[in-house]
Amino acid sequence: MAKMLGWKSRATYSKRETGKVSLGADELAKIASVLGFSNDELGIFFTITVPKRERV
Repeated sequence: MAKMLGWKSRATYSKRETGKVSLGADELAKIASVLGFSNDELGIFFTITVPKRERV
């Protein structure tokens, strides 16, 4: 997976996979793309407008 993501080492991916390092939104999008998910399918995670009742 690390190789498919273009990351230099497996450790970089492993740290994210185990939760030692937080996964950024751009990394999530890249992983999802490698796994075959389209941007349309990920839209719920990357919406620009959040309903007022769901804002913190």
